[in-house]
Amino acid sequence: MMNMTLMIKGNRKKGAVVLITITFILVAFLGFLKYPKNQVFSYCLFISEKGWGYEIRCNNKPFIYQQYIPVLQGNKAFPDKKAARKAAKTVTSRLNNNKPPRLTLKDINDLDLH
Repeated sequence: MMNMTLMIKGNRKKGAVVLITITFILVAFLGFLKYPKNQVFSYCLFISEKGWGYEIRCNNKPFIYQQYIPVLQGNKAFPDKKAARKAAKTVTSRLNNNKPPRLTLKDINDLDLH
């Protein structure tokens, strides 16, 4: 009886792992279909009440609107046009190279954005 219970629990764990794996593959595939390969990413800069920001566009349609420096606590805008441009260029470059568009705290410090 004990061996049968362990076998059932083991099969459930294997089944859960297989189900999670299939779900992950399906989500990744659907994400791949949603964004075609002929994407062109660009950016434009804007000034706000608190400083500067940027908008990333995909095939000339709004994709990311970033009015604050990501990762930093609070709502701190980019201090000047140059900082907003550096961040926008980095994000645009990553997107055009099929990489995630996120900026890390290391990126913020390396680019001297604050």
